[in-house]
Amino acid sequence: MANTRTKRSNRKAGILVCLFLSATCCIPASAQDWNFEPHVQRAYDLALELRIDEAIALLPDPATAQEHYVIALARALDLILTEDGEKYDSYHDAYESLLEKRTKSSLPEDLFLQAELRLQWAFVHLKFGHEFDAAWSLRQSYLNV
Repeated sequence: MANTRTKRSNRKAGILVCLFLSATCCIPASAQDWNFEPHVQRAYDLALELRIDEAIALLPDPATAQEHYVIALARALDLILTEDGEKYDSYHDAYESLLEKRTKSSLPEDLFLQAELRLQWAFVHLKFGHEFDAAWSLRQSYLNV
């Protein structure tokens, strides 16, 4: 019985990750103009390879929108895959803090970052059973684009 439940849970997690990654790959044209510096590109590649700890370690003090994007992507993937409640609390605080700082800017890269963060967290909220927060994040992401 427990084995069937585990398989179902793993399948559900796999489907969520596929949806999440497909959504992050379909980014608007303005985002395709982003040129990652080599260390940011390496961290991005590691995050997509699901080597989360290595990706985060490469960017200990993110400063640019691109660095924040990669860290947020790595954290969102980590939460979707591990379902770790303790990480959820700390990552959510970091997400809220970053979003609060970046909403004061109207730079195109910050607007894209806000939309991406909200889209990523829509999936995280959905994974943790917060359907209303997921819907709200998805709506806010759409309004940013």
